[in-house]
Amino acid sequence: MAVATLLAGCGSQTQSTAGVEGLTPPTSRSAGTPSPYPTELVGQGLVLQDRSHGPQLCLGVIAASAPAQCGGPDIPNWDWAKVTGKKTSAGTTDGSYVVIGHFDPGINTFTLTRPPIPAAAYHGPPISPEPQPALPGTPCSPPPGGWQVVDPAKTTDDSFERTVSRAAAMAGYAGVWVDQSRSTDPDRNDPKQLILNVAFTHDLPAREQELRETWGGLLCVSKGLHTEEELKRIQGEVFEAARSVTLSADGGRDGVDLRLIYDDGTLQKRFDKQYGEGVVRVSSALRRYSG
Repeated sequence: MAVATLLAGCGSQTQSTAGVEGLTPPTSRSAGTPSPYPTELVGQGLVLQDRSHGPQLCLGVIAASAPAQCGGPDIPNWDWAKVTGKKTSAGTTDGSYVVIGHFDPGINTFTLTRPPIPAAAYHGPPISPEPQPALPGTPCSPPPGGWQVVDPAKTTDDSFERTVSRAAAMAGYAGVWVDQSRSTDPDRNDPKQLILNVAFTHDLPAREQELRETWGGLLCVSKGLHTEEELKRIQGEVFEAARSVTLSADGGRDGVDLRLIYDDGTLQKRFDKQYGEGVVRVSSALRRYSG
């Protein structure tokens, strides 16, 4: 059973420079151009070099292949001879590391300011990615008599798919998701046990009546603040505005989740002002390093 999801996009990436004693000197910046992020940042990810490029810090999607494939900021002063925990296969050398340095979106670099640490040997504070907002569960209160199937004949995989497709074509459609908290086997996706959640911006009673023509299972019709079309438009705009540092831009959960290599808060403030607070949710793969 597949659930319709909002458009998801992918972006490119960027990086920095700065020398440190004992590391290979970085490539030079344009004369007189300072790094926009002088504060040290920390991140954890796969560092990969292959026949087409030098060492890069992979912060986005890593292709499930052997050897691995990914892309990200170049690390101009990386030296494989000075690190452990690496492996080489078919012309590709990679390893998972915690790295500390300066990120420069203007020239697509992350320049080390301290020696990298193999991820397996790192024992400092967690450097996990910022969590994505969870789906909102079911906002509707249980109907009189509790959650019950109203028409078993319309509680099949086929009726589910037809209902989801039909909902997406209705006026004011804002999104769809499933709540499996009542399921005895969440991995099975039993249509008779899940709660189908559909959000619209207006006319909720009318939309629920229409959906009942094809869906006889548990149903919650709730109010959304933005239509799917609005979220797609916002998604495209924020992706374009942050193209050079974007890892992903996903529309859903009544907002747009924008994952960047790094944001010092500037873009979040800009988007809050432009679209309203909480409509665009910015998260960063890199964090400020506190020592």
